[in-house]
Order: sequence, then C-alpha cells, then structure tokens
Amino acid sequence: MPVYVSPMTKLINKVYDRYNYTVRRIEDGLKLSHIETIELRREDIEKGEFYKHSSVILATSGMMIERTMSFRLAKRFLQRKNFGIAVCGYCDPDMPGFKIKNAKRFNKIYFNYLDSGTDVYCRIENFKFTAHSDRHGLLKIVEKLKPGKVILLHGSENAIGELGKEIVTKFKDVKVLVPEKGKKYILLIDSIDTLSKYVELNSEKHLDFLLSIWPNPVSVVLNLNKKTSSILKTSTVAFRIPNHRFCQKLTTELHMPIISTSVNRSDSSPISHPEIIRQEFSSEVSAIFYSNKKYYEKASTIIDLTGNDLVLVRDGKIKFGELAKKYK
Repeated sequence: MPVYVSPMTKLINKVYDRYNYTVRRIEDGLKLSHIETIELRREDIEKGEFYKHSSVILATSGMMIERTMSFRLAKRFLQRKNFGIAVCGYCDPDMPGFKIKNAKRFNKIYFNYLDSGTDVYCRIENFKFTAHSDRHGLLKIVEKLKPGKVILLHGSENAIGELGKEIVTKFKDVKVLVPEKGKKYILLIDSIDTLSKYVELNSEKHLDFLLSIWPNPVSVVLNLNKKTSSILKTSTVAFRIPNHRFCQKLTTELHMPIISTSVNRSDSSPISHPEIIRQEFSSEVSAIFYSNKKYYEKASTIIDLTGNDLVLVRDGKIKFGELAKKYK
C-alpha cells in the first residue's frame, strides 16, 4: 500500500533516524527513511492518486492548523464515506484538529465564523501517540539549552502554572511567558451589510448611530448572532469600519472581517513606527504595508453597544462626548 508523507514529516523522520538507537522503538535500529514513501505535493490535495486507491497519508500539522497540508486534506477527507482520519495525539481546543477529533459522523463542522460548514461522512479515530515530553523532559530541555525565555502554551492552567513556577525556581535567569488566553481583538469590516451577517442589533437607533460614526477610528462592541457566537465561543466582539483607504480597499476585496491588533511581542509595548516594525518583524512575516504619511500614537476609541446605553471602554482619538451627542 502506498505511503504518502508531507515534506515536514520527512524532516521529522530524519531527526528520529539520527537517534534511532536511543529512542523507544519496537525494532532497535529501525530507520524510518528505509520505508518507501511518496512525498506529498500541493497539487495532490485536490488531485492526488490516493483518491483513486487505498493509501496511507502522513501529514503535518498534527493539530491540523488552518492552511497546513493536514488541514486542507482533512477538509476533503471528511466529506468522503470511504476515507478515514486518525488523530494521533493532543489537540488544543482552539485548533481545527480538536473539532475534527471530536466530530460525529453525519454532523457538520464549522472551522471559523465565516465557514459555511463541512459535512462529516468519513470515519474518525483517536490514538494516544503523543510526542509531547513529560515535565521531567521539559525541565531537562531548559537545563540543556539555557534559554533566556520559555513560552508555555499547552496544558491546563494549573499544569502551566506549576511548570512555570518550577522553571523560575530552578533556573534563576530564565523568564517564563504564558500567552493570554481569550484575548479579544477588533474586527475590521467594509460595510454595515457585512456587519449584519455576524451581529444582532438591538434597535434601529443602534443602526442609525453606527451609520453616523463610521468610517472612523471608533470600535464598537456588539452582540453576536447565534451562529457566529457558537462558532467563536463568545457572545460579543468589537467591530470597526476603518477610515484608512488601504484598509477599506482590502476589506472590500476580501468580503470578510480582518483581525486588527497591536504590533508587539509578548510583555512589550506596541510599536507604531514603520521602520521599527520593519526591523523587528520583516524576517517573520510575508509582507508589511505602511504609509509614508504621519503616523499617530492615539488608538481607536472603543465603546460598548451591547445594551441600551452607550458605554466607554477605552478613550481614543474620537472623544466619547462627541459620540454620545450622536447617540441621543
């Protein structure tokens, strides 16, 4: 039976082969590179030979993060009755892999708030072949590498807290960072029509108010409709129609919300100067767009419109008093 592997899988196999006598294996000295495989190509996602005959496909990422090969393949496999998906380890609850891992046959999966849904017809099985280290193994890595910072991502809050405490106690020069869970972002949209797909407005007064203040640097927290709320696992989100020409064109072309967030690393202040952003992040992102016009340090004003009254969440470029006058 043909075995297809993604490029990342081949690289991981090389690492395992390098230590094939020191890691736990049923057959000591077995090299994974000795197993005949076929490398997956991007075009195989839609037209692979494995759609025509029985095959085994090993693809990363294991959590099936969006836009990875495993995610793209899974979306197609889910809809085929004669296919199966094996999830072989832990999946973060926020990852697509978690939804697939827990999916029921003949139900629908929604991967994000814009998704129309994917029907589940294939067989799904879960296996505990986790590649995660235990606490002792993680501490040994810190001891050997002597990093300046350790970022803890996986696990329960208690487990992360205990491990973080042990790291800073044993290694005085190491800083432990834990990314904030549930952090909310502002969604940029192109029009009220687009907004209406995701929210429930309380009254015509609210609609008139939004029409009067946008486009502008004013973000408004609104109640989500049932469908969007169930997908995002939250009841409210802040939206904004930007008054920046580039952002307007981008949102209009995409016909979907864009996440707006500050530019900074964890525990660091936001960066707003284009040159500093370029120096700090140019090697880590696909593209950076900026304007030669004067930049402003002032953030957008955030107001809450989930109830009947207008509530100030964060003061910004547009004064709350000006907005309150438009709301009356």
